[in-house]
Amino acid sequence: MELFEQYGIDIGYICIGIACFVLLLFILVFIVIIRQNNLIKKYHNFMRGEKDVTTMEKMFESRLDEIEHLEKKNEKIVKKIMEIDQTILGTYQKMAIVKYDAFREMGGNLSFVLAMLDKKNSGFLLNSVHSRDACYTYIKDVDKGSVKIELSEEERQALQEAIEQSS
Repeated sequence: MELFEQYGIDIGYICIGIACFVLLLFILVFIVIIRQNNLIKKYHNFMRGEKDVTTMEKMFESRLDEIEHLEKKNEKIVKKIMEIDQTILGTYQKMAIVKYDAFREMGGNLSFVLAMLDKKNSGFLLNSVHSRDACYTYIKDVDKGSVKIELSEEERQALQEAIEQSS
């Protein structure tokens, strides 16, 4: 008390100031409690799914079901792609054709060589030789870019053109 009297401070003013400060704190606590109650109500409504709001549990279940469905669909797609890849490996992907005049008497490039190769450069050469009297067709197997039978210049050219194609 002597300290307050020494500086000329009335103790009544201090009590009024402390009372106002306590009242302000009481109002702030009341506001916080009201906001907390509103938040708790919103949380409970959300968790129960009231008022057109789905519950977290239902939402998670729905998303997990969607994920499972997509995983199954993805597995089917991967299997289908693998089947397609296996099918593509056995298909002819590279092709070249060279037309030529076999006997230089016909006046036109009616003879041809057709090269059909897969990704590994295996396949066949189809040689069709056209003359005045007939048309003869020959086939030669190609294994990884090589042939065991001797090739004509046109067959070599068709084979080389087919091998140089990128698949």
